[in-house]
Amino acid sequence: TAVNDSTRIDWARLVNGEFTPDYVNSLPPSGNSTYRTHYYTGNVSIPSGSRRGFLVARGNVTLLSGAHWDGIILAGGRLDANGNYNFTVHGMIITGLNLTLGEMVSANQVRRGGGRTLRWDYCYATSSINSLGFLIPIRGSTTDSWATY
Repeated sequence: TAVNDSTRIDWARLVNGEFTPDYVNSLPPSGNSTYRTHYYTGNVSIPSGSRRGFLVARGNVTLLSGAHWDGIILAGGRLDANGNYNFTVHGMIITGLNLTLGEMVSANQVRRGGGRTLRWDYCYATSSINSLGFLIPIRGSTTDSWATY
């Protein structure tokens, strides 16, 4: 309840079809420079290389050696970044969202230290959110009233 109240993420609606990602069960290629939306129906491992976007995983997210993600990661399960290697996430990570569905979630595992970075970054998070944007009519606005002319 606290996660739902503080994030305003309606996880049940998101994982039950009210989210239309650009890609399903596919990560962006290493070195990509665009922000797209990616949805995994289960667990996902982020391999070595620089990637960016908005990632939603129904299961757990694992950061592998040399993983670098710029953007937002939403995980129904946990974040596993417990290896003895370097990784980087610039943006935002929210985990444990399956709790709102009444499912059990294991605790996050994150090894800290040199070469391991998890950093809030407004620019990368905002760029990821902008990938969700689209035009919608707003009642009483100029575009809404065009049909009456």
